[in-house]
Amino acid sequence: MISSRRVFAFVMPAPLAGAASLVVALLAVLLLPVRAFAGEPIDLWYTLWIDGVRSGHARQTVSVSDDRITTTGLTSMTIRRGPITLDVLMTSTFVETPTGEPIWATSEQKMGAIPSTTTIDFKGETLGVTRSQGGATSTESVPSPTTPWLPPAAARRMLAERLRAGASEISIATLDPTTGVTPVVVTRRDIRPDTEAVGDRSIETRVARSSMSNMPEIEFTEEFDLNAEIVRTETVLGGIRIETRLADQASALAPIEGGAEIMVSTLVRPDKPITNARSATRASFLLSVSRGALPDLPETGVQRFERLSPTSGRLTVQMAGPAGAPEEEAGDGRYGASTLFCRADDEEIRRLTVRATRDCGPDKSERAEAIRRFVHTYLNRKSLDVGFATASETARSRAGDCSEHAVLLAAMLRADGIPARGVSGLVYVDEFAGEEGIFGYHMWTQALLEIDGVRTWVDLDAAIDGERASDATHIACSLVAYADDETVEAFQSLVPLMGVLDIAVESVE
Repeated sequence: MISSRRVFAFVMPAPLAGAASLVVALLAVLLLPVRAFAGEPIDLWYTLWIDGVRSGHARQTVSVSDDRITTTGLTSMTIRRGPITLDVLMTSTFVETPTGEPIWATSEQKMGAIPSTTTIDFKGETLGVTRSQGGATSTESVPSPTTPWLPPAAARRMLAERLRAGASEISIATLDPTTGVTPVVVTRRDIRPDTEAVGDRSIETRVARSSMSNMPEIEFTEEFDLNAEIVRTETVLGGIRIETRLADQASALAPIEGGAEIMVSTLVRPDKPITNARSATRASFLLSVSRGALPDLPETGVQRFERLSPTSGRLTVQMAGPAGAPEEEAGDGRYGASTLFCRADDEEIRRLTVRATRDCGPDKSERAEAIRRFVHTYLNRKSLDVGFATASETARSRAGDCSEHAVLLAAMLRADGIPARGVSGLVYVDEFAGEEGIFGYHMWTQALLEIDGVRTWVDLDAAIDGERASDATHIACSLVAYADDETVEAFQSLVPLMGVLDIAVESVE
């Protein structure tokens, strides 16, 4: 049996960290004050609640000058993963002209020790996108969106005008640096009058059922006052209820005692325990969700997914005789690239790769397994208190949970000329956080290797076991390229599963 202390080293990191980032990014788009068109400054504060526990705050400001309108946002969240507290911080700034022409925008997110920053310069037909993290910078020029969209202040003006006109449904496309360079359509439906208590007073409001085009399966409730400023938002992400409430500065900044615990509630107990999970080579599971729809799960070298209904499907994992990688994946240059998050060209990562493979020959499978075993041992402070560190951070700190094991392994594989990617999903463990026989959210690595003459994705888990590369209780839910332009949507397929997934064990061998 694996001890709970050891399980802390690998369960529940990146998927929950990604989901937390998703919450922050969504709030950054939806928490937008709308009185900027009147030319007056705005400074709004919100408290953030998770399952009824105050877990952070948000702030939105708008300043107006003769030639520009500047919208800034800050969302700070404190959550607990078992005994560990994790802080998530995202800030954003968007500058536009009074007539609604975008000038520049920037966002910064901090989950690991080193924040990541994205800046967008609007240059007419192109966007200049600069990303930086840990002293490394990447710059690219991409075409401007061809579909019409509005920057934040202009979008707020349109929203206010439509609300005052009594519209029952409003759709507005906008672009926010926290969600990338593709415009997102926010649609408010079924807008109706209501009242809301704010402090010691009751105000007249309008309530809308809202959704976003990039994540249509996630619905928000938004409540506005008659100035069309957000009073309250509420949504359920993976069984976790997220709320923001308009507050004063003192209430928003009042000390938080630990924040909400979001890990144990997402553990999945199957209908029967699995014996000898670490040595399992074949498994079949029936997956279903109690609410919403079950997303399509990826097919990998060893995993196959068969949909049975909108809410259920059969997933099989066959470790022997893995299938070849699709041609478009085998030829995808992203899986061999050196990126800000997965720097294969980092001098320290290259040094570690040489060290890990010094006793190996040219066989890539042998080298990949040697690197996996090296990463398992090299990370000697296995802890959940690291948010979501880069490969470069991890190479130097030697600390982290499964997400750090996965990204460092991917970077070292790429440094050795082996294409690699991350996988987010679930894994069965005997014991965790006082719970026995459960599936917990997890992250590991896949390497593109030649097996019997066929290029194949091979699962490599550096976090769980120093001896075994993987086992048939690993359920892949999403694939991560670690690309510079990859957003939190890489974890999107995990959100509909959290808190509502059921797993029935058909067979494990």
